[in-house]
Amino acid sequence: MSSDKIFESFKQGERTNCSSIAFIKASLNVYGLDNLFESEKLNDNQYKITLKNNASFHLNDDELKKAKISADFVFIKDTEESEKIVDYAILTYAVMAKYKQIIDKESTFESALEDLEEGSVYTPTIYKYLGFKIGKQVEKLKRESGSEFCGVVAWSTAHAVFVCEDFMDYYGNRKSIYIKYPGRFRIIK
Repeated sequence: MSSDKIFESFKQGERTNCSSIAFIKASLNVYGLDNLFESEKLNDNQYKITLKNNASFHLNDDELKKAKISADFVFIKDTEESEKIVDYAILTYAVMAKYKQIIDKESTFESALEDLEEGSVYTPTIYKYLGFKIGKQVEKLKRESGSEFCGVVAWSTAHAVFVCEDFMDYYGNRKSIYIKYPGRFRIIK
C-alpha cells in the first residue's frame, strides 16, 4: 500500500500508543490491507485469526469495540479509502492486544489493550504481537539507518514513527526523518 495513502489516513489521538500505530502503518506499507494475518468470520460475533507464525485464536465483536475505543485513531482525510484503512488498523490493534494477552499471559483482554494504549510495550520487539519474526517479516536495522526504505519503524525513548523513504509520519504530518529517532527496524516480505 502506498505510503501516501497511509500518511493521509489516520493519526494518533490522545493515547500514547505511537509504537502500535508506527508498527501497523509500516506493516500496511509492505503487506497492504487484509494481508497482515488471516481473518475468518465464524459467525456474527466471532472471528478466527491466524497469524503469520500460524498461531490462531478467536476474537469477538465486543473485543473489537473495546479496541476501537482504546486505539482512538483520528481520521486525517475522511474518505472511503481512509475508512477501510482505519477499520483494518483497528482490527490489527485488536489482534495485537489479543495475542499479547495470550503470549504475555495477561489476565484480561482489557489489560493487554491498556498496555498498547499507554505505550508500555517495548517498541524494539512490538512486532511479536502480530506473530512477526526477525528474518521472516522483520529486519533489524543499525541505529539511524534504513530511512531510505519503506515500512520502517523508528523510535526514541519518547516517541515512535512510521518511516518511508526519508519521510516520517509525525502525528499525521509528513516530515523529513531526523536523528531524533535512532532505533530502527523494517518490515520485509
